[in-house]
Amino acid sequence: MFSATEAGTYTGGANTKTRLNVTDRTAIMRTAALAATLLSAASTIQAQQAASPGYDCYPTCIPSTVPANETLSFGRHYAVLNLDMITALVSGVAPTPAGSKWIANTARWIDAVHAQNPPPLSIFTRIYFSNSHKPEIGPASPFAKVGSALGTASSNLTEVYPAFCVNETVGDVVLQKTR
Repeated sequence: MFSATEAGTYTGGANTKTRLNVTDRTAIMRTAALAATLLSAASTIQAQQAASPGYDCYPTCIPSTVPANETLSFGRHYAVLNLDMITALVSGVAPTPAGSKWIANTARWIDAVHAQNPPPLSIFTRIYFSNSHKPEIGPASPFAKVGSALGTASSNLTEVYPAFCVNETVGDVVLQKTR
């Protein structure tokens, strides 16, 4: 391993000084850059594997309470929550491939819920303020900066994103929500 002590002079093993030519220095820099790239790639792969959802039961496995030969049922008393699916939040991911897939899958899910007979109660929430002064949050609160772009109930940014159909004829409910 070499370390720079002055231009062109390096300290190698046993503290010997060796003057390297330009070709040697270039090779060392390329090797160092390659090593850094490989280490970065290896750590990225390791982080991705560690961050994967818990499908491999790591570190502990919570077994399903539904036997493999049965289907999941909530019975007749349940509601589906569609929280904060407003234009201000969803439009930020909409142009990305992952975002458009998420939007399509979520819309498909909402449509499937509506297709149930009878459909369950679907509750949508919208984040908006009662007036432009935003009395629901204090000016020094953590959400004040994040929520500064959100408006009142009449703001397009606080509407449920258009791809997510709210069906009031089957009983869907839209509630105001502030943080």
